[in-house]
Parts: sequence; C-alpha cells; structure tokens
Amino acid sequence: TSGANVTSWADQSGAGNNATPPSVAAYPTYVASSVNGYPSINFDGTDDEFRVTDNATLDLTSWHIFLVMKADVLKSYNAFFVKGDDNMENYEVLSYSDGNIHVPVRWTDGSRTAPNSAGGFLSTSNFDVFEYTYVSTLGRDVYKNGSNIYTDNDAKTPTANNFDLYIGNERSTAGRFTDGNIAETILFNAPVNSTQ
Repeated sequence: TSGANVTSWADQSGAGNNATPPSVAAYPTYVASSVNGYPSINFDGTDDEFRVTDNATLDLTSWHIFLVMKADVLKSYNAFFVKGDDNMENYEVLSYSDGNIHVPVRWTDGSRTAPNSAGGFLSTSNFDVFEYTYVSTLGRDVYKNGSNIYTDNDAKTPTANNFDLYIGNERSTAGRFTDGNIAETILFNAPVNSTQ
C-alpha cells in the first residue's frame, strides 16, 4: 500500500534476479499512482537501497538499460543503478547535482572512462525514461525520453565483477544513496532494436 515499506522487488524476466534491501533500515517506500497511474518506489537519500545477488546473467559486456526515474533532490551523487565499486564499474547510471547523467565503465585493458551527459538533465518534477546502451564494437549511447544526450565510440570490453547489482546506491562508497523515485528498471544483456 502507498507509504508502506518495500521489502522486495521481483524480477519479471524469469531469471530470478530479485532485488531486496540488506536491512529493515534500507527499506524504500511504495508510492501509488505516482507516474501515469502506476506506482514508483521512493528512496530517501539516506539509507534506502536494493541489492540483486551477483550471478553470471548480470556480468555484462554489452547491455541495454531502461530506467524510469526522477529525483527528489539533485545531489552529488544519486546512484540509481550500479554494478561494481567506484572506479571499478561494470556498468552504472548515476546523476550529479547539476542533473547530468554519469555512465562510467572500467575496461579490461585497465583504463576507465566516465562520461557525463550534456544537458540530459534529471528532473525533480517529472519522471523521465533514461535509456543506456553499450555495444563493444560501437560504444555508448544515452537517451532521455527518446532523445540522445550522450554518445561515444569507446569500443572496448567492460570488466565484469562479482559484486551485487545495487539499485539506489553504490557499493562501498559513502554518500551515494538515491534521493528520488524509480518506477521501473529494465536490463537486457544486449541492445534491443525498435521493434523489440
């Protein structure tokens, strides 16, 4: 019910990648009818988070991520969706106090690139659909509501890791709890085309 604690978020893919908070204090809150008549989950920016236990289906070298989200507070940092530690990310979607989206990756050659969108701002008033694709032969693309806000040609191989996937926080880094709402997360292990 609206205002109640969320104790789990079930994976709808059939892969069993269910998300659970690590403690009672980490429970986020259910918000009914918050976006187009559908619910969202509110993270308080202090200690709310979900974790998805690591397994091979989450260790990716290409992906297509969709997040329907908005911020309650624009801060550095709102870590929405992170697989890995800071500076050791397999994939990550984070925002800064200016609302720009940050998508760092650690590569198997030991290098790391950590670009930000330019003008693809996260909103505190509206939910937006953010879409993030990576293909090792092409590079990254990030979209906000269907409009491209970042692209590159980093054609390398991302470094997979054995860390849990975090939703609403980043592992082993203080001050990165999300202060905002997430209505949906979708993770594909390869880019999907417009028909799919």
